[in-house]
Amino acid sequence: MSRPKFIRLLSDPRFTLAVWGVLLVLACLRVFHGSDAINNYLIFERSWDHLISGTDLYAYYPEEYHDHFLYGPLFAVLIAPLSLLPTWLGMWLWLTCGMGLMLLAVYALRDRLSGTKTAVFMWIVANEVYLALLMQQYNLYVAALLLLAFVCVEKDLPGLFALIIVVGLLTKIYGAMGILLFPFLNRKKEAVILGLTFFVVLILLPALLTKGGWTHLESLYRSWFETLVSKNGDNLYAGQQNLGLLGMVRKTLGLPPSFSDLYLMIPGGILLLLPLVRRAQYGSVAFRSLYLSSIALFTVLFCTGTESNTYIIGYIGIALWFAAYRTGGSLAEQILFWGALFFSFSTSDLLPHALRYDIIQPYALKALFPSLIWFYLIYRLLTYDFGSDTAGVQTPSRVGEVRRDAHYAA
Repeated sequence: MSRPKFIRLLSDPRFTLAVWGVLLVLACLRVFHGSDAINNYLIFERSWDHLISGTDLYAYYPEEYHDHFLYGPLFAVLIAPLSLLPTWLGMWLWLTCGMGLMLLAVYALRDRLSGTKTAVFMWIVANEVYLALLMQQYNLYVAALLLLAFVCVEKDLPGLFALIIVVGLLTKIYGAMGILLFPFLNRKKEAVILGLTFFVVLILLPALLTKGGWTHLESLYRSWFETLVSKNGDNLYAGQQNLGLLGMVRKTLGLPPSFSDLYLMIPGGILLLLPLVRRAQYGSVAFRSLYLSSIALFTVLFCTGTESNTYIIGYIGIALWFAAYRTGGSLAEQILFWGALFFSFSTSDLLPHALRYDIIQPYALKALFPSLIWFYLIYRLLTYDFGSDTAGVQTPSRVGEVRRDAHYAA
């Protein structure tokens, strides 16, 4: 029996692409509605002027925008082409390029997300993409770069992989989380050599463009570090920040400031790294893909700077897992997925005001189901035999079992 026409439409990646295009247009229209709506972009745009004038990127400029610049000096260089344009045009290009980079990453994954799976992936992350666009967030770029780092591993592109990691590191620290995919690279030596070369060139590049030269750049890197440390303290109990697993535990249990997040981050980091000891599983694209999902979720869950719009990074992991690598729709997996999808709209007007502002946000409950999914993925990565089918059709089983699950397909 053929599927209803409506279902076929929803399953068509071309229709989903059109929906994403509508989301881009809506986001562009909304961000220009009021002057405060483009505050985040103004922070990005003005960073170039501050860099070339030799002023402190990390000082507070209330006459220009609210909040502080939190990105690396390299970011100010990369944003330069847009900073030279009228704000409205630069803003439009910033959002369009972010959406375009994400679409490029999804397209590059077509070997893993063919046909209907591409549409499912795009539907799952659609709300998070829209939220990131509304807030003009660099997190949309970070999410796309993480996916592209995985593509580089799969297509054996060590040079591009190294460049993505270095750019991520020098712009937003956790943008370099894709480095954890390094063990899956074939040409590791080439990646290391090129990575070190890119690092030296790009970390020094801003010195050629700022008035103060290397001396000023050195002070900027110190200021960046100090600003991030200060921001971390400010985030602990902030209503709009620390919305990951760290914040959920701290806020729901009412933990004091003296409680160190390292008590959670160290065990979490160990759990994240443990699957890498299973070298026999490296030949499986399912294993590699689910490890990518775990990296994406970890990035969001174990960071005090996580905002609601940061979840675009985590939800690409959820989308990849559910669209291509879940085991046939077990009840547990369905509950985890639909719970995560429900909380994806925790900042939307679709949910009652009291639920959003009195329950979900104060206790960072958007992290609840993504956290459960992350633990579930770690469990699977540690206990299942994924085989070594590099062609893409995976058949995992519990270690030691002969049975294979045919639903586990790329």
